[in-house]
Amino acid sequence: MSWVLDMLFPQHCVGCEDLVRNKDFRYFCKECLKKIKTKDDFVCVFCDTKSTDGSTCPFCSKKYHLDQLLPATSYENIIRKAIKEMKYRYIKDIITDLSGLFLEFLNKQARKGKLDFNNNEVVVPVPMQTRRENNRGFNQAELLAQIVGHNFGLKVSPMVLKRRFSFFSKHQADIKIKKERLENAENVYECTTPPFVAGRTVWLVDDVSTTGATLNDCARALKEAGAKKVVGIVLAKGKLNKRPESIIKN
Repeated sequence: MSWVLDMLFPQHCVGCEDLVRNKDFRYFCKECLKKIKTKDDFVCVFCDTKSTDGSTCPFCSKKYHLDQLLPATSYENIIRKAIKEMKYRYIKDIITDLSGLFLEFLNKQARKGKLDFNNNEVVVPVPMQTRRENNRGFNQAELLAQIVGHNFGLKVSPMVLKRRFSFFSKHQADIKIKKERLENAENVYECTTPPFVAGRTVWLVDDVSTTGATLNDCARALKEAGAKKVVGIVLAKGKLNKRPESIIKN
């Protein structure tokens, strides 16, 4: 049945809009996938100081809770367009196409020792607002977390974190000032199963991080519940852009 749909509605590459002729992918051509470069240099997410493994610098670690951030790539060009298509056009399968790139990056960092293994890790996705998840039909962070957990043989626990409220905080993407983003994300999340994370390293998974505000508040909740270390793992790292986001064409 799928081949009939492909004939009637041929898939076009998210990046260049050419027909996708590679059977292994649905939304990317080989040429556009080659243009996506994974990161091999990292910074402290809060002050942009260079960091060999994305660890939060000693100064910021006194104020913030997230211990480390490893973004697979930059939130720009093809990746930016693909994530917008996924989130605002609800194309869940884009995650499947990007999973190979994501896992290649994580396995590389693991081989280099930038991802610690102590047989006590757990994978936790950042939760969405219930209303947004119901409208979209999926949580992209949870999809990525399932991919990470399966690849590394780690338990994935989507219910460890929850939002305390859904309607009183602004959507982070609508805030263009870093300080306001950090304040908007304060005390939004809570850990529902403290004994489960106590003494463990948590791999906290999301699709995009810009200022680290959301990941930091999740890390706060996890640390308050007794987590030993919180490592942020994201598909892309963005820069704060004060210009209005462009509207995706219908």
